[in-house]
Amino acid sequence: MTVRVRYGGELPEGADPLARETRSWDSRDLGFSHGRAAFAWILAQEPEIAWVAHCAYTCPTVPAFFDSLGVASVAFDVGASAASILNGIRDRSGRGLVLIPALFGRMPWLSDADIALLSDAGHTVVIDAAQTGFGHEDIAVPTSGAVLSCPRKACALGGGAILRLGGPMSGEEIEKFMALPVELDASTAKRRARHLFALGKEAPEMEALTFVRQSEAGWPAHACRMDDTDCKAFLALDAVEHRRRRIANAAHLSDRLKDSGFVFPDRRAGQGGVPFNFPLLMPSGTNRAALLGRLRDRRVFATALWSDAVIDRRRHPLADAYKTDLVALPLDQRFGPEDMDEIADRFLACI
Repeated sequence: MTVRVRYGGELPEGADPLARETRSWDSRDLGFSHGRAAFAWILAQEPEIAWVAHCAYTCPTVPAFFDSLGVASVAFDVGASAASILNGIRDRSGRGLVLIPALFGRMPWLSDADIALLSDAGHTVVIDAAQTGFGHEDIAVPTSGAVLSCPRKACALGGGAILRLGGPMSGEEIEKFMALPVELDASTAKRRARHLFALGKEAPEMEALTFVRQSEAGWPAHACRMDDTDCKAFLALDAVEHRRRRIANAAHLSDRLKDSGFVFPDRRAGQGGVPFNFPLLMPSGTNRAALLGRLRDRRVFATALWSDAVIDRRRHPLADAYKTDLVALPLDQRFGPEDMDEIADRFLACI
């Protein structure tokens, strides 16, 4: 049985605009299977890293991953200044890894000059643009660090995380990288799920969710390369059109929902960039679970994003507000203005 249009959730096969010509791989870029594989590689290259500083509002798998490797975590609030971050890590001994997020696909809230302060303090700084498909191309690489994007999250790929370094690697370094294993099971499961979602039928949709869970549970905690199928598919994508559609969709939703009583999150989370989703903060007293349920009944698969993040509300109040009050609507590249109108109509009918 064919079902109504599914707004949100996992991207189906065929969701991405394709370029007329295949793009070339940049010599500064390394293609990993997923974000944690890139972090594992960084730690292997810099074994002196003793701790990691990250935004309190993050996917809980990130601090759990570092904890599993014996790397202690230090959290900072959304919108924290460079001075505040430095103050929070001043008593830490040894070298650290500082992850500056590009939340919701926006540009980092810290300026290039602020980010340079963290590099100058002797730490490795990575811009965590995991909620983008091409953030590694859009965001300047820190003096001592890299930029990470995750096209597996923003595009219809099986896997893929791109780590852009400050410059090209040597032939020996490339040879070592190419010797890394490739994780096929998790990426293949995700591609199967995307194929089933593309059928637009209810029964395959349920089966697809099983493959999604299988894929997410299958990503390892060590460095793995992006497989050849995903590399080829990634280079075939039209990055310009990808950006254009998401930015236009966000602008359309913003106009439609400006009087809804739900507000766009604080600008301290950053501005610009290429939206991953359309985040809103609920008015006081709104039952988020009930709202998400009503949207789901109307085939709008909004998300609370990281509602399971571990946050100290006293020390990180803005991160806690996002954890408890945020709802994010879909606006990805398969949709256009008519779809944004439909999403807005369904959302307004639910509040």
